[in-house]
Amino acid sequence: MPTFYSRGIQNPNTAKSALAIYASSPVRGMQDAISMTTAMVVNDVIEFGMIPSSAILLPTSTIVHAGLGSSVTMNVGFAEGGSGFASKLGSALALATAGTKAGLAAVATADLGKPVWQIAGFTADPRREIKMQGIITGANVTSAGVLFYHYQYVV
Repeated sequence: MPTFYSRGIQNPNTAKSALAIYASSPVRGMQDAISMTTAMVVNDVIEFGMIPSSAILLPTSTIVHAGLGSSVTMNVGFAEGGSGFASKLGSALALATAGTKAGLAAVATADLGKPVWQIAGFTADPRREIKMQGIITGANVTSAGVLFYHYQYVV
C-alpha cells in the first residue's frame, strides 16, 4: 500500500524537510466587534486589518452578526489584488437576519491552504501586508447591531 506525504511532514523518499508553515506554525489572528449603525450605507468600507501576503488563512475564520436590515449584504476581501479582489473571501454575505458566516465562504476548496497573495489574485507575492476589508452591499443598514469577525492565519 503506497504512503502519501503532506507538506507538513518529511518525505523520506525525497529527503525534503517539512515546511514550517504547514507543520508547526503558530496560529495568529485578527478580530473585532464592529458596532454597525443606521448611518452605514451601501459601499461603506469596514477595514478589518492588515495581513501578511504570505499568510495562509484558516477555514476556522468566522463572521458573526446581528440582523442588520432587509437585503443588507456584505462583500469581504481585500483592498487590492486581481479581478474581484474585494469579494475574494465572501460575496454578498446575507446580513439581514442574525447569523454566523464562514470567513472564507467564497474561497474554493481547491484554494484553501494557498497564501493570501494568491487568493487576492496577485500574479506574484508583493511581500508586504495586504488590507482585509468588508464592503456593505445590497441595502443600507436599517437595524443597528454588532458584526464580529475573527480571521485566523499562519505565517
